[in-house]
Amino acid sequence: MLNLLLKPLLGVASQAVTGFVETKKAKAESKLVEIKAKTALREKQIAGEVSWEASAVDQMKGSWKDELILICLLAPAVAVFFPGMTHHIEAASEMLDSRWAKQTPNRAKKLSSQMEDLAS
Repeated sequence: MLNLLLKPLLGVASQAVTGFVETKKAKAESKLVEIKAKTALREKQIAGEVSWEASAVDQMKGSWKDELILICLLAPAVAVFFPGMTHHIEAASEMLDSRWAKQTPNRAKKLSSQMEDLAS
């Protein structure tokens, strides 16, 4: 009777262990393949077969920082063309040219950027 109960339970447990072991093997193999690919790329870079520029472009595919900086720098330049926004930009530049800005430069930069942000 006990044999009838233990046999199915042991079968389920052995299948779970087998699945766990196979999952670990698959993960280890994928890491090994990734390491081999990176090593092969480095060897080709060292040998000069792959140009560094192409490699750098591949590494920056998911980069968003350049686009964010570009938008931040272009926002005031674009805002100049909107009639209601020019006075905010003029005020921000006058703030930076004042004596107050020389006395408190960090505060002046912060507030002038807020004025420019109002224009954006």
